[in-house]
This record gives sequence, structure tokens and C-alpha cells, in this order.
Amino acid sequence: MGKAYTGLADDASAIFTNPAGLARNNSLNIISMSGSLLSDVNYVLLGASDNSRLGKFGVGYINASVAGTPLMVSTGSGSTAAISQVGVADYSSSLFSLSYGSRLSRFLKAGKGNNFAMGLSLKYFLQGFSASWNAAASDEKKKNLQDAMGNGVDADLGFLWEFNPWLTLGLTFQNFLPYSLGGKFTWQKNAITEGIPMVIRVGALATQESSGQRFNFSLDYESGTGQNKPSTLHAGVEYWPLELIALRAGIDQKPKATEAGIGVDNNFTAGVGLVLSSFTFDYAYHQFGDLPENATHFFSIG
Repeated sequence: MGKAYTGLADDASAIFTNPAGLARNNSLNIISMSGSLLSDVNYVLLGASDNSRLGKFGVGYINASVAGTPLMVSTGSGSTAAISQVGVADYSSSLFSLSYGSRLSRFLKAGKGNNFAMGLSLKYFLQGFSASWNAAASDEKKKNLQDAMGNGVDADLGFLWEFNPWLTLGLTFQNFLPYSLGGKFTWQKNAITEGIPMVIRVGALATQESSGQRFNFSLDYESGTGQNKPSTLHAGVEYWPLELIALRAGIDQKPKATEAGIGVDNNFTAGVGLVLSSFTFDYAYHQFGDLPENATHFFSIG
């Protein structure tokens, strides 16, 4: 679906896309997804949400990691120059989320606001490097990766408006906490602290049903965060010829470096979903850039 989920979110995946979407599903939802990004980065996503008297709550976890990167040093010069391996490094980046979503009718009298929903996700980031060294590694080399880890917190705020039976509008403020209220990431090494840029996403979902078939069209606009990250669009279509199968395709725009500066890649996405009883099985293909070997395959069970 080209990552156009702001207006589409309606299950546990809303934890990561638009927490307001949790309110659109009153059942217990469990999701899992895995893949290998660019053939090197191992990606895992887990999420679960359930209804309560206070609204819908969810917890989520995402991890991206790279293992066994060789650490090399050069010695000598000229004819005696040599490159040798002194160890290997592992990199890991994790996100933990606690989310809540509810329809506004829960807080208003006479059932008003049932077509409006809002949600909040509190996020904790953990990122860092670890290394294993051999006897040839110098103390100076080891210090370069010592305490090369950090953590941070931020939050997402999301809204959904079911404008009519066939059109839903969504809005999210990702990483909306200001630096002064704790929206930041701190590296242990040298205690360097960085702000986390806020991203605004506006989305729409249009649905058409006829003769037991359903067609969804989803479109998102994602704000840029500066010259190095321009605004992008995400679009996707989903076709349900039967209640148990979905066919999907989309375009996921990503910033890229070009000779003229920063441009945008139009990455093709496609997938298929199966629904058997209360279980879902999904496969997704995602193009990354122009190199076929960078294409990624994702598998999801929920």
C-alpha cells in the first residue's frame, strides 16, 4: 500500500502508523512482521492491542539490526601497507511503544463524536553499537565504539474522521514532543543530545463496495523536515475480490541523494493478504531504489 496508512489504520498496526485507528476495532489484535532490508538489515515488528472499558490499548516493538560488520585497520605505508580485521561490530535500533485510541463519543454526551477518533503513542528509542575484538585491536580503536549507544523518548498524536461511509480522513503528528518536554535522543558517549524532528502526515482512505467486492484507495502526504528530507507522497490500492483475499499495490516515495542535491525515489510496492477465520497472512514486496538486489520481501502473521 505504499505506506499510505494514516487514514487506513484499523488494527494493531495503528500503534506505529496512526494510534487513533485502534478505536476502529474492538477485538484483540496481534500482529508480527519480519523481513531483511537491503539484504543486510534484519527487521522485526511485533504488536498487540485489546479493548477495555477505558478504550483500546496497544503495545508495540520494532527492531532493525545488522550483525557481523568487519572492523578493519590499515598499517604500514607504500609497499608495506596492509589491511587487517581487528573485530566485528553489531548494530541495533529498537522502538518500544505504548498506545491508546478511542472514539470521541466516549467523552461526549448523547453519543456525539462517534465518527471521530483520537490516539496517542508513547515511544522509547534504544540504539547502539557493540563490538567483539581480537588480539590485534588497539585500545584506541576499542574506545571509538565504547559507550556508542543511546536512548530517547517521544510521542505520536493521531486523529481520524470518518467523514462518510466511503471516505475517512487521518492526521498524525509523529514525534510531536518538543525538546523542552523530553522529546530527544541522548548518546552515552560524550552525552550528546539531539532533538527528534516532528513529521506531519495527512491521509485519506476512499472505499467502494459492490457485489461483495471491495476497493480501497489510500493517499498520504508526509511533511519534510528540512532540505535533506523533502516532503513525500505515499499511495496505495487494495482490492478484495473475496472476503478472504486482498491484492495490493502502491508507490512509496523516499528521499535520495542525487548529483543535483536531494531528490525522491518512487518505490513500487505490492502484496497479497489472506484471511482465514480470525488469522491473517500477508506478503509484501518493496522496491528500494533502482537496484533489484535491494528489493525486500516482508511476511506478516496476525
